[in-house]
Amino acid sequence: DEGGRVSSKEWYDESDFPPSVDKTKEYLEDSGIEVATRREHADPAEAILDLADKIDADRIVMSGQKQSPVGKALFGSVTQSVLLDSSVPVTVALR
Repeated sequence: DEGGRVSSKEWYDESDFPPSVDKTKEYLEDSGIEVATRREHADPAEAILDLADKIDADRIVMSGQKQSPVGKALFGSVTQSVLLDSSVPVTVALR
C-alpha cells in the first residue's frame, strides 16, 4: 500500500488467460503444433522480445486489432516496437 494506491501487480493472475488463448492453443495443438503459454506482468514489447531471445525463437507471430483501412497502415505501439526491434522475423495477422 503506497498511500492508498493499489499496484496492478496485486491484481495480476498469471494463470488467468482469456478464452481466446485457450481456443487458439487447442487449435494449434490439434494441428500438431507444440504450444506453451505464459503471462507476465511487464512492458509487453520488452517481454516479447526478451522471451524470444531467451528461448531462441526463430519467429514471432502476433495478432493485431481490427482497424480502419487507414489504421491498418499503422500498427499499435507494441506491434511497432516488436517489428522494429526484433532480431527474428515477425508475422502480424490482422483480424
